[in-house]
Amino acid sequence: MIRWKFHDPSVSLFKSIKSATKNGIRKNSIRYANTNSSNTRPKQPVTLISSIEDAPPPAVSGLTVISPPLIPVHSVATHPKEPEMTVKATFYAKQTAAMRGIDLRTVHGSGPDGTILVSDLPSPSPENKCIIRPPNWRELDHVDIQLSEYRVALSKMRSEAKSYIPHYSLEAELDVGKLLKLRSELISKLKAQHNADTVPKMTINDFIIKASALACMKVPEVNSSFMDDSIRKHDYVNISFAVDTKSRDLILSPVICNAHEKGLFQISTEVGMLINKARAGKCQPDEIHGGTFSISNLGMVGSLKNFASIVYPPQAAVIAIGGIQKTLVPTDDNNYETISTMQVTLSCDHRVVDGAIGANWLKIFKNLVENPLKLLL
Repeated sequence: MIRWKFHDPSVSLFKSIKSATKNGIRKNSIRYANTNSSNTRPKQPVTLISSIEDAPPPAVSGLTVISPPLIPVHSVATHPKEPEMTVKATFYAKQTAAMRGIDLRTVHGSGPDGTILVSDLPSPSPENKCIIRPPNWRELDHVDIQLSEYRVALSKMRSEAKSYIPHYSLEAELDVGKLLKLRSELISKLKAQHNADTVPKMTINDFIIKASALACMKVPEVNSSFMDDSIRKHDYVNISFAVDTKSRDLILSPVICNAHEKGLFQISTEVGMLINKARAGKCQPDEIHGGTFSISNLGMVGSLKNFASIVYPPQAAVIAIGGIQKTLVPTDDNNYETISTMQVTLSCDHRVVDGAIGANWLKIFKNLVENPLKLLL
């Protein structure tokens, strides 16, 4: 028995049609009517077809072929999805842009690889200075502190310095026991020779300034500046040291000029004078510019072991001074002793100071601090 089978879903529409004759259409198959009394049936050639639409109706006498209605299949055009535009921006820039209602795709980034910084965002218009806050903004009690022009310029300089200068850091632990002892002896002798009220308060930072200046003279690569297409080595050492002015809008770094040529007493006197002027906001431009190397000392804060500072261009290095700690170390006779140590971190601009050069500078600096008599020569 030869059957024509249609594997089209529309054939199921004919399940409810009842065959009127014994040899009619039944369910999903169409078969030939029995026109001969014998059991033999004519053989029809079999033609392979690709779809039911191409199948011709069977030419068999005595059979009415009912073709099922064809359901057109509409082709669905697939359109490639346009790639979404990737915007590189810092987290704070994205947050600020969302609050101001700024489309970051319209902003040109000035950071590395076109990264959008907060400084790249357009300022709110004068007539609409209100901040557009997200819907889930929680109203809390707060105070907005308006930044001064100096603070805005300082923040921009710090952001650019950290973004563009390839920093790396070197750490060392120094034994400052001899330095503390020498400092006490010098203060006692100065008070005995001079009026106690006029004797400057010689601090650990004064020794650090002198040691840094001498180390820069021995390793001039650290006492250099990056000039875009060249590296400038300085024949003099001007040490910048950060001062806590007790004011948020006034952060200054006065400069000790030619520190390598000055003694500890003169350095201590100038440092005290510049600190007073910085806290009073009376520093002159030539007293806060022209540094070739920087020192950031937070040892007086207490409970601070170490930290890393940011290199300020065009300088190539800065040393961060931690607090003095009591450390238990082994001795040569298999015993232990407690010594006073101080951890320092040298941050360098890798475009100017290579790792080996920075390590050599830190080795010389460590030797000067641990043998402070060399600072008096």
